Amino acid sequence: MSLAFAMTYYDAVPDPMPVHFDAAGEPDSFTAKTVPGFLGMHLLGPGVTMLTGLASAALVTSQARSAAEDTFPARAPEDRARTVGILSRLQKPMATYLVALAIIVALAVHQSFGAFGDWNLSIWWVLAAIGLLTVWLMVTLSRSVRDAEVENPPASDAERLRWGMFYVNPADERVFVDLMGGANLTFNFARPLAWVVLLALLTPVILVLILVGLSS
Repeated sequence: MSLAFAMTYYDAVPDPMPVHFDAAGEPDSFTAKTVPGFLGMHLLGPGVTMLTGLASAALVTSQARSAAEDTFPARAPEDRARTVGILSRLQKPMATYLVALAIIVALAVHQSFGAFGDWNLSIWWVLAAIGLLTVWLMVTLSRSVRDAEVENPPASDAERLRWGMFYVNPADERVFVDLMGGANLTFNFARPLAWVVLLALLTPVILVLILVGLSS
């Protein structure tokens, strides 16, 4: 549908056509206008997103199957059941997230070619849409984990994930904790070092956002 819509305004696209935009939404790189090149630009972002989705689905399916067949590291039966419950609940929200993300990317590409009028590509609505979508995903996944823990509770309350996301166990000396039979790795937020590592990981992302804002 996206590619068919692109062809409705192909004739209005300038030659050479823009193929890259700066943080302010201004084109800063051009190439000769061809139908394959034009459609390839539209397909690249959503295509990569959907391929990532297929790979993610395959990984989660493989993890769930391994947990169900007890080929993960040794775990109690209730732990295996909880792992399968969590992973099975991940599939639909993850699929919804990745399809919606592909749509956002496709709309951004259409806008960059002037499909919706003479607008510059705004990085802010793209970031806002992805941010809201990500918040929805995290809330949905948190609820899924909590539901799985209700059906198959952990051995102790300390091992429950707070809000379905965060492992906070002062009695556990580990900073990095494997969850779901080794399927996931998370921080033990009861340890100060975990916060230091998390801050180090987030700092480059924060800096990039600040630089994008300044350049816009």
